[in-house]
Amino acid sequence: MMREQEQKHGGEWRARALIDRGALRDNLEVARRLAPNSRVMAVVKADAYGHGLAEVTETLAPHVDAFAVATLEEALACRDAHPRIMITVLSGLLAPESLEICARHDLQPLAHSSAHLEWLAGYDGAPLSVWLKIDTGMTRLGLEPARVAGALGELNRNSRIRVSGLMSHLANADDAEDDFTASQLERYRKCADQHELARSLANSAGIMQWPQTHLDWVRPGILLYGGSPLRGRDAGELGLRAAMQLEARLISVRDIEAGRALGYGGAYRARAAARIGMLAFGYADGYPRQLSDRAAALVGGARAPVVGRVSMDMLALDLSDCPPEAACVGGAAILWGEELRVDEIAEHAGTVAHELLCGVGARVRRIFVERING
Repeated sequence: MMREQEQKHGGEWRARALIDRGALRDNLEVARRLAPNSRVMAVVKADAYGHGLAEVTETLAPHVDAFAVATLEEALACRDAHPRIMITVLSGLLAPESLEICARHDLQPLAHSSAHLEWLAGYDGAPLSVWLKIDTGMTRLGLEPARVAGALGELNRNSRIRVSGLMSHLANADDAEDDFTASQLERYRKCADQHELARSLANSAGIMQWPQTHLDWVRPGILLYGGSPLRGRDAGELGLRAAMQLEARLISVRDIEAGRALGYGGAYRARAAARIGMLAFGYADGYPRQLSDRAAALVGGARAPVVGRVSMDMLALDLSDCPPEAACVGGAAILWGEELRVDEIAEHAGTVAHELLCGVGARVRRIFVERING
């Protein structure tokens, strides 16, 4: 027990993610301001994009109309924390037995396949609300628009089923020049406008630059956490604040001579004398190996390039241009945050901010603060 308490409350930390509650609320307010006539279904799947489901939903619950998750397990965890708020299960269900679980806990799954329609037609449990998903061109989940009227007829014949609304998902809304979003909206409207049901289409990108997709419900995801949902646009210029500041500490600092090889495979060789720091963070913590020799961290406000291969528990930084008082054993490096955006790091890794945020490992302590800087 004493060891558990030391691990939980001890002053020493090797890596941590400071989660800014104020930033979460500020980013939500951006969505509300852009879509003032829409209700907000905050997307908190994947442990709230790696930020921590319980604390994020606690922060946002007073300010949103519903939560959306991907799986039934996530929905049940969310319901445990929030007994009354509407919760939607975006990926639907995997077995007909799960319908009764949803009814018991007042969860609203998506119906998006022939199997779901078959299960719902034969359902005779407690009253259950569902969303019907339409495939408007993403070709992932959903019924073809031509099938929707018939599907609604089937569902309406079961008095235990209530259809909450019609949902679809935008595929290319991050690109303002791509006309596919307009064609998706047209297909969606032709179908949804025939029925007096709530409509939901806009994701984060749709909220930011396609106002015609806002409709009755919007579903902000990455924008809540301060990542840019738009191609080629910086999150800061969009008025979004980083909700996570990811930090790790230096466990070694040493000077090396020009020509010295560093790390696995000697993949990096110093071109000049350098001060090298080993950071207690690696791909086991969510820093991809693809960032080897590509990205940088902030140490004492200065950029410290990542040098050599990222390993499981460590990565090396060139501290030569960093303030000596910060570039020391026990000093902290910021891997991403407000001053070094996760979108930039994701670009170096050839991925998106969503993946990096969701990939922050269990060894990283999440610490919620009201404001990181003040």
